[in-house]
Amino acid sequence: MLLKCGPYGGHRLNGLRQGDQWVNVAHDHPDANHFMLYWKGRMWASDDGYPHQSKAGANHNLVLVDGKGPVQRGEGWLQPIAGMGEKGKLGPVNCRPGLFQARGDASGYYPMLTAAQRWLAVVDDQYVVIADHLSAGQPHRFDWLLHTSATVTPTGPRSWRLGRQGETLHLTFALPAEASGKVTKDVLEGTERGVLLTVSPAQPASRTAFVAVFSEQPLPGLQAELGADRITVHLPGGRDVPLEL
Repeated sequence: MLLKCGPYGGHRLNGLRQGDQWVNVAHDHPDANHFMLYWKGRMWASDDGYPHQSKAGANHNLVLVDGKGPVQRGEGWLQPIAGMGEKGKLGPVNCRPGLFQARGDASGYYPMLTAAQRWLAVVDDQYVVIADHLSAGQPHRFDWLLHTSATVTPTGPRSWRLGRQGETLHLTFALPAEASGKVTKDVLEGTERGVLLTVSPAQPASRTAFVAVFSEQPLPGLQAELGADRITVHLPGGRDVPLEL
C-alpha cells in the first residue's frame, strides 16, 4: 500500500525555502492523498507513470472537488505555489498487530474546502480501508477516483469485482449511502492505460465521507458511520475501525 500526502518539493526543501522564493518542483505531481494498492501479486490501484504534458489530479487515485484536484501551477512542469510547505502532511501512523493506519491531510490543497482528510487502514491482513472526510462552507460535487488495469464489474449498487491475471478483489462502499459509479476508458496522453472507476454521491454536499473497502470476499451489507468527531467502519465479525477526525 502507498498513501502520499506532502508539500510540493517535500518537507526538507520547503524547510530551506525562504518565503515564496522560487524552487524547482517541476517533476512533482498534484497527487496529495493519492493511494496505490499491490495485493496478491497484482497492481490494483495504479499510478500515472510520468506524463510530460498533463500532470493533473484527475490522473491519480484521489477525490476531485467540482472536477478539480489539488491546487497546482503549471501542467507539464509544475511550478512552486505560495505557502506550499503547509499544503499537505501525513498525520500519526498507527501500527500494531492486526492494524496499520495512516492519515493524510490535504486540506490546504483545496481552497474551497475546510477539510480533505484520507485514511488508509489495513485490518487483519484481510481488508484495506480507504476513507475520506470532506467538508466545506457550501455544497460541492465530489468524485472518488480509481485508476486500474483490472477488469471492473459491478456486483451491486455500490460494489464491484476487480479481476486481473487470474486474481480477484472486491471493492465495496459503505459511504456515501446514496452513490453511483461509472467505468470509463482511462486514456492519458493518447495511451489507454486501463479503466477509471468514478464514484460520486447522488447530490452535491457540504460534508460527506467515502468509505471504500478492498477485500478478497464480497462484503454485502457493509456499513460505516460519519459522526461529529470520527468515521466508524463496521467490518465483518464485529470488527469496528474508528477513524478520528
